[in-house]
Amino acid sequence: MSDKHEEKSSDLALAIDIGATKMAVGLVTRRGEMVDREIIGTDRDKNANDLFGGLAILVKRHIERAGERHGGKVVVIGIGSAGPIEPDCVSVSPLNIPSWRRFPLQEAIREVVVDVPIFGDLDAKAFALAEGWLGSAKGHSNFIGMVVSTGVGGGIVLDGKLLDGASGNAGHIGHIIVRPDGNRCGCGARGCLEAEASGSAIEQITGRPATEPSYEIMQRTGRMVGLAVASQLTRFIVPALRVAIPHRAQNDHQNTIWWRWSRVVQHKPWISFVASSLFLIILTVPMLSIRLGFGDAGNSPCTANKGNNKNEQI
Repeated sequence: MSDKHEEKSSDLALAIDIGATKMAVGLVTRRGEMVDREIIGTDRDKNANDLFGGLAILVKRHIERAGERHGGKVVVIGIGSAGPIEPDCVSVSPLNIPSWRRFPLQEAIREVVVDVPIFGDLDAKAFALAEGWLGSAKGHSNFIGMVVSTGVGGGIVLDGKLLDGASGNAGHIGHIIVRPDGNRCGCGARGCLEAEASGSAIEQITGRPATEPSYEIMQRTGRMVGLAVASQLTRFIVPALRVAIPHRAQNDHQNTIWWRWSRVVQHKPWISFVASSLFLIILTVPMLSIRLGFGDAGNSPCTANKGNNKNEQI
């Protein structure tokens, strides 16, 4: 029994974070404690293979550290990447890393570390899971986790389950339109939240570092994030309003409030947007966990570093 306990306590997960500003590799225990970490900047001018080369060095180094520093062994690898991605990060196409378009990240890591299972997801979805496990959303079954940093991402948990969507990119709130005909986004659209409220967007709009925003910019950013959250939440109730209410009307007289409301919704959808957003915010989403930070700032409360060094043993 003690041997099994000792074996489990020495198990470590190799955690990989892919972002537009930095890439990080760390070692995490079964209790969610990060015991080692190293960060490198993301050089977006490098080609795909050279960029991965720097990450591969960190991966190899931490595989060695698992045994040498911590007397443990890496038994699983987890990847959180900026998106869009294919399920389990089979390929990744972070919008702010131009050289990685459908880059086969899982296969590339498998060539560095053999015989270890690899799992991956959007970085913000991984953040949401961590918040539900050990962070500010612990104990809540329905919540949204958001990351507002160099880019903008999100993860949605409903009834205790992470929402994946058909392609694994559900919750990618950064590409909800919050300002029609707004700034051009890296995805090609105009007015996406990421093009209006991310760190890189703030720098482009103001000409100042995102870490030095004016009060007006903070207000504007908060307003844009609020619009995106309301829009995301509305997706879950608008179909119910448009289908359930007319169905109710079939059984009642057409002069009832239900029938009148359904006619309003059909001809003025924006009213549905406002009403359903308020309804969801008040009643069905008790927890909205947001990580704010630009560049290397803004760590998840679950994985916040205990020091400021980029190469550290915790």
